[in-house]
Amino acid sequence: MRGARTEHELRAALGLLTTGEEALRVPLLLDAWHSTHAEVRTRAHEALRQSALAQVLPRALPHLHGGQWEWLDVLGGDGALPPELVRVAASAPDAADTWGRAFLRLAGGGLLHAPGLVTPLLEMVRHEPSETRLHVLARLTDWYEPGGAAVLARALGAVLTGEHRPLLFDTLLAATKELPPSWTVRILSEVARPSDAAAVDALADAVLRVPTLLPGLPEALRSRVEARFLQDTGSGDTERVRRILTLRAESARSEREKEDVVELLERSLGHRRARVRHHAHRLLARYAPRERYLRATHQLLSDADPHTVRRGIRVLTFGGQVESTQTLAGLLTHREPTVRRAAREGLLVLGPPAIAPLTKAAAHVRPDHREAVFEVLEELRARQR
Repeated sequence: MRGARTEHELRAALGLLTTGEEALRVPLLLDAWHSTHAEVRTRAHEALRQSALAQVLPRALPHLHGGQWEWLDVLGGDGALPPELVRVAASAPDAADTWGRAFLRLAGGGLLHAPGLVTPLLEMVRHEPSETRLHVLARLTDWYEPGGAAVLARALGAVLTGEHRPLLFDTLLAATKELPPSWTVRILSEVARPSDAAAVDALADAVLRVPTLLPGLPEALRSRVEARFLQDTGSGDTERVRRILTLRAESARSEREKEDVVELLERSLGHRRARVRHHAHRLLARYAPRERYLRATHQLLSDADPHTVRRGIRVLTFGGQVESTQTLAGLLTHREPTVRRAAREGLLVLGPPAIAPLTKAAAHVRPDHREAVFEVLEELRARQR
């Protein structure tokens, strides 16, 4: 490598370094990283990051001790930081944002295992709660050690109740948005207040993604999250509302909670989105007593969506709901042919028990609509003979 001088020669030499012992390759790659040729530097840089951290770090440490933080840029890894690297960082609070950005890169999309970093980092956060420091703090595996979240929350207590709380909390909240739902809940459960609307929103989003997280929330935060769900059920976000209805139905345990869910589902039959109405109706079939489910289904017969109306007709008629006969009689002249056909077939499914109420209904329909009713009556009587 050292004998190569032109860019072509250096690039050719780099190509030879794709295989072989890392202990031999790393010094040559570091030499190439200092090349005057941009492409050579870039390729060496990428190769160093892909090399084992145990091979690169010993050569970078003397430079890092000297404050040459650009050497952090050649380090690769999976988020597990060696103690010697942590000690270098802990001894340089003035460069916290610089090494913090490097550590976040090393964490990738996961956690950061950095034994010994949490104590000096907390001190740095208390002194100056910068965005980078808080993002590093949010990714530390210390949150997930037994009792770790509570310990960290207590350690942050002075900042969380002081003048820097808005900055610290908003930044910590932003950091959790990049984390899996269980991590978000672990952190916010310890540091959020029920009055923190943004935190409640973040917790609600996390719980919707992983519903099993809801029971683990502190009672006050759980109540706020459930209140947020109730508020959101009136929104136009169809898929979110459907997920909320499912979560509420599946998580209800006490009789009071189950009754609240059934009432929520009944109200949701009037939601402006047809997919929400259909979903609420399916959930009612599963979670409501049969008679109450059938009673609620009557509401579908006046729905603006023809598919929803046909769904209601099928459920009621196959459920033997003769009480729906008068409403079904009115649907025999519905503007949609598919609804008219479904109403006729539904009345025939009800059979002879529908004759008396249908005869009564015929006296109250418009004269120009009676023929459709009489045709169904005639067929029902013919089947009775």
